[in-house]
Amino acid sequence: MKALRFLAPAYLLASLACLAAGLGGRVLNVDEAWIGEQAWFFSQEGSARSDLFAGYESSEARILVYHRLIVWTGAGVVRLLGFGLPQLRLISLASALALLALLARSREATGATLRFGPPAILVSMFLFYRFAGYYRPEAMLALLAWIQWCFVLRAAKTGKALFALLAGASGGLGILAHLNGLAFAAGSAAALVYARKPGNALLSASVAAAVGLGPVALEAAGEPSLFLGQFTGEFVRTKTSLSALTPFLNLAREHQRLFRDPGMILVTLTTAAAFLSGGRRRISEAPLFYIFSIASLVALAAITGSKSAKYAIPLMPFAACEIWAGLERALSGKDGPRWRRWPVLALSAALVCFGGISTVILAASPAQDLAEENRAAGELIPDGSSCVAPIGFVFDEIGRVRIFGLYLAERTGDEGLTSSGLLAFAREREAEYVVLDSSAASALGDLPDSQFTQLRTDFPQVYRIGAGGSGLQPSFRASCSALRSSARVNGFRREPSKPFSL
Repeated sequence: MKALRFLAPAYLLASLACLAAGLGGRVLNVDEAWIGEQAWFFSQEGSARSDLFAGYESSEARILVYHRLIVWTGAGVVRLLGFGLPQLRLISLASALALLALLARSREATGATLRFGPPAILVSMFLFYRFAGYYRPEAMLALLAWIQWCFVLRAAKTGKALFALLAGASGGLGILAHLNGLAFAAGSAAALVYARKPGNALLSASVAAAVGLGPVALEAAGEPSLFLGQFTGEFVRTKTSLSALTPFLNLAREHQRLFRDPGMILVTLTTAAAFLSGGRRRISEAPLFYIFSIASLVALAAITGSKSAKYAIPLMPFAACEIWAGLERALSGKDGPRWRRWPVLALSAALVCFGGISTVILAASPAQDLAEENRAAGELIPDGSSCVAPIGFVFDEIGRVRIFGLYLAERTGDEGLTSSGLLAFAREREAEYVVLDSSAASALGDLPDSQFTQLRTDFPQVYRIGAGGSGLQPSFRASCSALRSSARVNGFRREPSKPFSL
């Protein structure tokens, strides 16, 4: 234990230094672009919309289904610091740092003797470390879930309604960050009911629903057809389609997340080993911790059809606390015979080694200056023009040119991305230029010279649509302009458009 007093904070500081140093050079996570575009439009126009998905469920005019809190926060960062990938990633970094600080301070909530233990275990979980540097909601939701647990613990111990209200407000913000925040609102209610505080449970759940679902309900009530179209659209249907059996089917497939990849498998096995080593004594010492975390885990499994490992990140602070508790017991010899202690020690060592090696590999990976790459290509596209481009082209060309997403062009084509489909997609949107990354160029092959004039051979490649692209249809740009005007003046009273089959 004495060695850990020095090793845990040293490992924590080294990991945080690597995380902060490599923030701007990480390769783009595809979701960062479309969330970032929404934040940019919100900062400029006061509502979220998307040109990248123009033509899909009226996204070019207004988006009602989005991760509100991360977009709103991103819009604030854009106004304060300007638009850019490093600036937006600061939101997740700040959320992760705040969470680690709370873990280090809240010994009552963690149950840890050594304050730096749980934070060090958490950063050794490589999935958490990786997503702490992406502009996505997971780090923010993890922070809000932990804050929620701290208030639930206080509400259960003191019986004060104020703490239940604060737990509900934190839960509501979590729902606004990501709909998966509903799982932690359920965990709060379960813990307070177990603590025989049904009034506080009802208050917490009511506040969480009002804060988290109120803004969504208000916007949806104004445009129910638009909301329903976007909530059940082709790109999200697998995540939002519901039936009476859906929660049970989702629960039955939860092992696909818990054993998704080597990093997640280590987290699952190490947490399970720590839990089993503690036996009934650990449960009797911290029953509310287990009620909250297990109820949240079950609720998350039931409501998420996608079994991506990243959705488990908000649960990782609780797993880190459990692993550290198991380590403390194993090292102090309180868990009986060695055969009960060695699994925890061995798996914890494997988890930390895997996290450390993965961190070093990530730090040593070639840095990407996406904004500079895009600038080199964007110099060939005049201000005010429209182009079809990879969605990462929004960094930092958005606002100077109008960008339609290659991703949508690929998804809407019957045969994937083809030169004829790309040309039709561009013509429909009055796009004069096409930007291709290496994967799109490989899929397309040689573009016909009669339709595309190549302006840049390096990646990203740039093409101008030639004489064959002059027969542009004015209806799409005119309709987009009319939709945005209607959104500002009339609150967007319009049925969602579907200009092509998806």
